Amino acid sequence: MGMIQALEAMLARGQDNALLRYSLGNEYLKQGEFAKAVEQLRHATEREPTYSAAWKLLGKALADAGDKPAAIEAYETGVRVAEEKGDKQAAREMGVFLKRFRLRLEALVQPEVLGRCLLHTFLDFTVHARGVGERIAGKNVLNRWAETHFVAAPVR
Repeated sequence: MGMIQALEAMLARGQDNALLRYSLGNEYLKQGEFAKAVEQLRHATEREPTYSAAWKLLGKALADAGDKPAAIEAYETGVRVAEEKGDKQAAREMGVFLKRFRLRLEALVQPEVLGRCLLHTFLDFTVHARGVGERIAGKNVLNRWAETHFVAAPVR
C-alpha cells in the first residue's frame, strides 16, 4: 500500500485532523495532483487556521496549479498567521516566496522586470552552488547581458 492509500485509509476510518490533511496534500503535491493537493491543504487550514506549514504548502500547490491570485492570497494569509504566532522562520520563508512570486508575475507584463527576475534567479543559484566569489562574477556577466537586452538600468 502506498503512502496516499494509507493516508486515505486513515481518513476513511475517521482519523481526520489537520496533520493528516497536510500530509495527504503534501503527497498529492509530490505526485503532481494539484487539485487534490489544494483540496486537502484547504481542509488542513480550515481545521487549524494557525498551521503555518499548511498555508505555505497551500500557496505552493495553488501556484503549481496555476491559480496565481489564490496562491498570493494563501501566502499573504500564511505570513500573517505565522507572524501572529511568532513563527518567524515560516513568515520569512513565505515572505520570500511571495516577493519572488510577485516579481515573476510582473515579468509577464513588463519585459524589463524579466531581466531582474533572471538576475535574481541566477544570483541565487550561484550563491548556493558556487559561493559568494562566483556571485560577484555572475552579477557582472548578467548586468552586461541585461544592459544589452533591456532599457532599464541593471539591478544592483
